[in-house]
Amino acid sequence: MTGIDGTEGAADAYKLIGETWSFVQSVFPYKRVFTKYELVLVSNCINIQLQGGYIKKNYLELLEVFKQMGENKGKQLLDTLETFVLDAGMNSGKTADFMDIHTNTVQYRLKKINELLGVEITGNRVIPGLTIALALKRLERVVSK
Repeated sequence: MTGIDGTEGAADAYKLIGETWSFVQSVFPYKRVFTKYELVLVSNCINIQLQGGYIKKNYLELLEVFKQMGENKGKQLLDTLETFVLDAGMNSGKTADFMDIHTNTVQYRLKKINELLGVEITGNRVIPGLTIALALKRLERVVSK
């Protein structure tokens, strides 16, 4: 974990790791070393998951548009978005490698996702909400098992 300052920071980091470790690996399955940002993201998602209510509903509604595409096409686009944002650091080449598809296919799908959402997904205003929504989606898979 990175981003620790002093003894207090180390104690806070240890607590954060303890609270999130079993879940952070589910949200970021391709990573073995996590940043403080990633641990805090997962911690916040755990809190949102536990509280439920309208906050969770608002985030998950960001992904509802994929259900309108039909089951297969919507899942394909959502999986691509999930891999692009959470696993590949918004790198289409890495996304292609993780998904074992051609880079042009990833670019095509990202273009379709932009059209479907009506926004540029790499925009600074959009990605925080999408990241939380996608992380919540992955957490739901773990919790529902």
